[in-house]
Amino acid sequence: MADFYTEVDNLLPLGGLELNERVITKKDLKDRADRYFSVENHWDSMTFYLLDGEKVIALSETYFPNDLPLRDIGTGFTAVRKAYQRQGIATYLKIKVLQYYTENYPSFEYIQTENASSNEGMLGINLALGFHPYFESHAYQKKLEEN
Repeated sequence: MADFYTEVDNLLPLGGLELNERVITKKDLKDRADRYFSVENHWDSMTFYLLDGEKVIALSETYFPNDLPLRDIGTGFTAVRKAYQRQGIATYLKIKVLQYYTENYPSFEYIQTENASSNEGMLGINLALGFHPYFESHAYQKKLEEN
C-alpha cells in the first residue's frame, strides 16, 4: 500500500504549491491509522479497493464517527494509479461508496468530500454525482529562506 500511496499522492494537482516528491512508508501508514482512527478519537474508517490481480489500482477512503446511529460520512482520498486513470474508475468507486452506505446504514443522511479546486477531474466527478459546495478553504505556502 505504501507504493500505491506514494504514486497517487505525487499525482495530485497542487495548484502551484511547491512540494518535493513524497515517499510514503509503511510506518507512515501505521502512524496515520494510529493517529486518526484510534478508539479514543471516536472515528472509524472503511476503504473500498479495486484490484488488478493482487495489485491495488484504486481506492476510496471513508470515515465516520464510531458512535451510531450513523448520520454523516466523510470521504477522504479517492485515488487511481496513473495507468488506470480516465477509465471511469474513480466515478465507479464513488458510486459504490454511496450505494454501500445508503443500503447498509439507513440512518445515513449526509456524505461529504473535499476537493482541491486545482483537481478538475475529481471536481467534475463530485459535481456530476450531486455533491454541492458548502464551505471553502485555502492552503497557502511560503518558502522559508535558507540561512
